[in-house]
Amino acid sequence: MGDHEDVKNILEACMLLDQRLSEACDAKHKVDLILEHLGLVEGKLKIKCPQFKPGLKWMNVSTPLMLNDQLKGKLVLLDFFTYCCINCLHVLPDLAALEEQYTVQDGVVVVGVHSAKFENEKVSANILSAILRYNIDHPVVNDNDASLWSELMIQCWPTIVLLSPSGCILHFFVGEGHRDRLMEFVHQCVLYYKEKGMLSNHDIPLDLEKRKGSNTPLKFPGKVCVSDSGQEIVVSDTGHHRILVLSKEGIVQVPY
Repeated sequence: MGDHEDVKNILEACMLLDQRLSEACDAKHKVDLILEHLGLVEGKLKIKCPQFKPGLKWMNVSTPLMLNDQLKGKLVLLDFFTYCCINCLHVLPDLAALEEQYTVQDGVVVVGVHSAKFENEKVSANILSAILRYNIDHPVVNDNDASLWSELMIQCWPTIVLLSPSGCILHFFVGEGHRDRLMEFVHQCVLYYKEKGMLSNHDIPLDLEKRKGSNTPLKFPGKVCVSDSGQEIVVSDTGHHRILVLSKEGIVQVPY
């Protein structure tokens, strides 16, 4: 990869594309603008994304991922997030919608790059708890010294960086609220790289953390309420997406 000046050039190209897409009046014009942008970032502005540093803690996979190995031939969305950031949580449904539309076999992979703001957020056990709590089903790497964040000149949470099947930087989506633009851009990228024969349908070594733990009666309970009579206790069992009504002895009366 080149220096930060190269990244700045792509950032400027992305900002220009967003502006032009906002002003475009029809679908065909938008497609043409995206294809023009892809030609630019695969040509004059072409730069490779740095590899993940060795030795980082990975979650939801059985082995660390590399851009030039398991992720080669995939459109890769790097989601730079930290688990205490509410804006990052707002993006998770957008990523889930994308993963529902495009599978790993379709050639699209989301990778969460956890880049901590505070010291406690660097602890892998805390990140793992957040993965389970927020039902994150894609690979997550704990980049605890934010090395990739720094190399890509990321400035805020969340930021999504889209990479080509050969690991080149295609686009930056900064902040939240970009679902429609993200889906539109990824759709055109899938068509573009599929036509070029660059997308691969191979699997990646997913090994979801939620399948490793024991099945406990409660999972991330959120709130507790006691009835006026004191005979019933209501618990919001958040992790299991239900509400439990218990006797004062803790026996389940009504599961919802």
